[in-house]
Amino acid sequence: VDISNENLSIEGIAKDSASYDDLIAALSGKVAGNGVVASHAITPPRVSPYVFSVVKSAGGVALAGVVPSVEVRAKLLAAAAEAAGDGVVLVKTTLASGEPDGFAALAQFSVAQLSRFKTGQVSLADSALSVAGTANDLAAYGSSLAELSAALPSGAVLASQSISPPAVSPY
Repeated sequence: VDISNENLSIEGIAKDSASYDDLIAALSGKVAGNGVVASHAITPPRVSPYVFSVVKSAGGVALAGVVPSVEVRAKLLAAAAEAAGDGVVLVKTTLASGEPDGFAALAQFSVAQLSRFKTGQVSLADSALSVAGTANDLAAYGSSLAELSAALPSGAVLASQSISPPAVSPY
């Protein structure tokens, strides 16, 4: 914390998500007297493992876990909205630091997989990707298997995969 004349500058790492949210809210408000927040560099709390998941159901898509920034959250929300189609998108993420290299690209890749599924789930634990679901159709089933068998985003590993083809009806 540095106070010079009427200017306040603060930097550091928040101890937890609630403290981070409180600090950001407080720094966007007024400072006592005629003071102004000249600068702030508050880092969200560091977490390990870095866990993120997305579930697609008939009603929509739900994002949960941690993300490194508001900007990454917005990109993931856009990808989730595309995967949800006419369904709703629920966002239950918090900001945290400690993300593995390439997290944003891997998370977007993961969410995009759900656009091929009727229902499913993708989850990340650091750089380990797990994918499960039922494909929309045979083309989506083949595409998903092929993409997951090819090169994943940098640094990622496929921890598990359980993708089912769509049920054939009438059989």
